[in-house]
Amino acid sequence: MGVNKAAKHYGVPRSTIRSRLKMKDRAVYRSGPMSVLTEQEEDELESWVFDSQRRGIPVTKDMLRESVKHFLDENPRDNPFINNYSGMKWLKLFLQRRPKIALRTPEFITNASAKVSPDDIKSWFRQIETYLTEKNLMHVLDDPRRILNGDETSFNLNPKTKTVLALRSSRNVYDVERNSSKLNVTVMFTFHASGETVPPTIIYPYKNIPQDIAQSVPPTWGIGKSDNGWMTSFVFRHYIETALNPYLERNQIKKPVIFIIDGHSSHINLETSKMCQDLGIELIALYPNVTRIMQPADVSAFKPLKNGWPKAVERFRRDDRLRKVTLKDYAGVLQDCLRHSLTTRSISNGFRASGLYPWDCNAIDYTKCMGKSAEQEVSEVMSDGVSEVPQTDLQKAKLALEQYASVIGSTRAKKFRSDFIVLDNPEEEALFDIFRILEEAAPEAINSLECCNNEDAELNLNTNTAAFDVPVEREVEANTSADSSTSVTPAIDDEPIDNASASQRSSLKDFLMPPPTLQRENKRQYRSKRYHVLTSDEFVREFSEKEEEKRRLAEEKENRKKLREERKIANELKKKQQEEKKALKKPRRVLSKKK
Repeated sequence: MGVNKAAKHYGVPRSTIRSRLKMKDRAVYRSGPMSVLTEQEEDELESWVFDSQRRGIPVTKDMLRESVKHFLDENPRDNPFINNYSGMKWLKLFLQRRPKIALRTPEFITNASAKVSPDDIKSWFRQIETYLTEKNLMHVLDDPRRILNGDETSFNLNPKTKTVLALRSSRNVYDVERNSSKLNVTVMFTFHASGETVPPTIIYPYKNIPQDIAQSVPPTWGIGKSDNGWMTSFVFRHYIETALNPYLERNQIKKPVIFIIDGHSSHINLETSKMCQDLGIELIALYPNVTRIMQPADVSAFKPLKNGWPKAVERFRRDDRLRKVTLKDYAGVLQDCLRHSLTTRSISNGFRASGLYPWDCNAIDYTKCMGKSAEQEVSEVMSDGVSEVPQTDLQKAKLALEQYASVIGSTRAKKFRSDFIVLDNPEEEALFDIFRILEEAAPEAINSLECCNNEDAELNLNTNTAAFDVPVEREVEANTSADSSTSVTPAIDDEPIDNASASQRSSLKDFLMPPPTLQRENKRQYRSKRYHVLTSDEFVREFSEKEEEKRRLAEEKENRKKLREERKIANELKKKQQEEKKALKKPRRVLSKKK
């Protein structure tokens, strides 16, 4: 189709079609002025943003603009920015050109949780499988009603309203506080892998719960109490004995069941473990600091409950806007929240995403793990050839050998390998000693130098000499004496360096600080959580061993104390006897002097 025919058919001016045909060789055609940064530099910015996100240290808008300013300060170019500091308009256009980047609200996690690696989680799965196989309980994992997950959370009696409708020009928009904003009530929840919810238990901050509050709780729910309203080991044990176990028996759920919890200190104690053994409840603790990844309550159940709680409070205040949610009304509002917010599908999806039902460690989203596995630490390499994670001793040694080999250079390597060698100066003698060591320890590093031409060897020689401060004579002179017909590029140190050439060689990547990979500082073992299966014989034996060790240490301490007292008495007696002997000898000496 010709230009005139296309213009008539599509109703486009002929001049527009002709101008576009002239620019068809260009990769991108867009209107407006060219951007300050090139496409390659913006690619480096985008890669830096994604890399920082993966390592748990995301880039903010100000960090991005500061990095661009630093780059433009060192590499001046024409730009409309004030003092090379880009404005919000440039940032908006940059995000339009990079649709993969978006503004997101980060989820804050603890430093210990960020260091969990996929290897830690897979090791936990293997431990639990080994235990269940030894106890002949692997068949329990096939029944979703026999797999439970429990955890506690709290709800504020005066939830904050996020957004309201008000006059556009008004500056003062208030929401009167009905209750104390610091008053929270803890609730213990338990969920089945099938999507069912065990009646919760409310923990009130009372020593003696008033009668009207106790009567406001539904009959199938549990009631707990503590001084501050938090979960304690006594409350948790009381919950299993008076709420969870009767529910299992009432609904005729076959035992034993697997009850998965986190490793909080209120859940780990000898009395609870023994009681669960007697009741047919296999109490299993998750790997430390992985509840955001592996606990179904945190993965899928609590978020809809938290989002539905303010709506339930609003429904409670529908008739009276100033009505307060008291502790007496708390159970009724929570029951309404459960009815409207939580579904069986969301609960079962949480178990599936956690790999607990169906039992599959590969179902977990390991991109949530900030810590790197052993394979990733070795395989992940940055574009400049330096490992993202701290190198092992073997990698460091190999890198050092290659760098020392490059200092020697290809010309000297050929010279040192010849049958007749003449060493011109002490510096060359030192390099020859290094060469002999490298030839025995790392011959591949020396062999790789023969593939390089003289110009590359000269560049490596000068750069590595500057890096290691090793005085080496210039490769140019050696190349000239060896072959006068070969043209050699002058040394870099001799070239005059101006600002223009420096700005051309520099890259935006050099001004972007790569975030460090989170890594454990030591190989600390969680001794108190060594056995993740809390009802196992090993766990009970561990507590018994600890008690026996305490008694043994106390006996040794008491024995040492008795021994010290006995030695003290013996020393005092000996000292007293010596003083008595001295007293008997003293008169005799006096008599002898008189005689």
